[in-house]
Amino acid sequence: MGGSRRKERLGPVIKEELSKIFLRELDVEPGVIVSITSVEISIDQKKACIYLTFLPSEKEGDIFSYLQKCRDEMQYLLVRRLQMKFVPDIVFVVDKGEKARARIQELIEEAKKKGGHVVK
Repeated sequence: MGGSRRKERLGPVIKEELSKIFLRELDVEPGVIVSITSVEISIDQKKACIYLTFLPSEKEGDIFSYLQKCRDEMQYLLVRRLQMKFVPDIVFVVDKGEKARARIQELIEEAKKKGGHVVK
């Protein structure tokens, strides 16, 4: 039970701290936004999947590659910030679900502009 509660609390803490690290430490070109959409902690709490979206989406591949190269440094900074006995290994993942939701929203807006009806 205690492990389950720790797992539930750990995801939001990792998300908040990694967001701060991204803001201060990531060296991305101006106008590029990297957003953490969610954090999923594995059952054994050894891995944390960090789901990301990128704006503009055309830069996704370049920025994702850059993050993969910086992963060890980000892990180190996260461990230092959290000051916990054990911090899960972070794994970056492109959030495809968020991209699908954004595309659906675009299609809805296009349909509205064309005078179409949108069923909710």
